[in-house]
Amino acid sequence: MNEIATVGCNFRTMDLDMKRSKPLIAALEGYVVGSGLELALFCDIRIASENVSFGFLNRRYGLPLVDGGTVRLPQLIGLSRAIDLILTGRCLDAKVALEWGLVHKVVTVGAVLGQAFSLASTLCNFPNDAIKADLESVIHACSKNISQDDALNYEKENSRKAFPQGVK
Repeated sequence: MNEIATVGCNFRTMDLDMKRSKPLIAALEGYVVGSGLELALFCDIRIASENVSFGFLNRRYGLPLVDGGTVRLPQLIGLSRAIDLILTGRCLDAKVALEWGLVHKVVTVGAVLGQAFSLASTLCNFPNDAIKADLESVIHACSKNISQDDALNYEKENSRKAFPQGVK
């Protein structure tokens, strides 16, 4: 641990503004803790099993968050809830995670992967250019310190790419 502290971590934080053509769907079951939770926060849609536990247990060992959790979690659930979860190291169950907006859907144990695949199949049936344009616009608007006008202009310009694939 001392070596990590003096040399520095080699973790490469995932860039929220990373260009991607497909939404990322997380199927979450069991313990989703530490960097696993930070990875889940990077996903666009999170589906959780009713047995899931979320938390930053690394707090108990004196380790800081290094994969974007301090940035993404407050954006999803609000500042005070994020501070509570990050600083206390306590775990949230699926019900509270759903209430707080950490996950989009809670399903029975064993059904989470099927639900994620079903959602992915549904999204695959939509025109990809429109999904890509909308996803990029949402990420651009939320990951930058920009005005609402700038975000709306980006959406307008970005959505033009999708119109040729639209209703004919």
